[in-house]
Parts: sequence; structure tokens; C-alpha cells
Amino acid sequence: MTRRDNSLMRQYRDVYDGREIDIESHIKTSQSQPNSPKFLRVLL
Repeated sequence: MTRRDNSLMRQYRDVYDGREIDIESHIKTSQSQPNSPKFLRVLL
């Protein structure tokens, strides 16, 4: 469903080192707070 919604797909774009990158493929834990010591997100 997400891939059919352009506004949601824009959330999977980011800028790194001056380039726009696609971050759709990623793994994350159930900890949603980036300042949590258990927070983990891996971009593939």
C-alpha cells in the first residue's frame, strides 16, 4: 500500500552527503525513540 501512495514514498527519500538517497529498504527495532539506548535502524 505504501508504494501506491506518493506522499508516503517521499518519506523514504533523504539527503546524504549532498545526494538524494532512497531509504525504503531498512530494518528497525520496536524502539521508536532515536535517543533510546535500544534504538537501532539499519539502511540496506
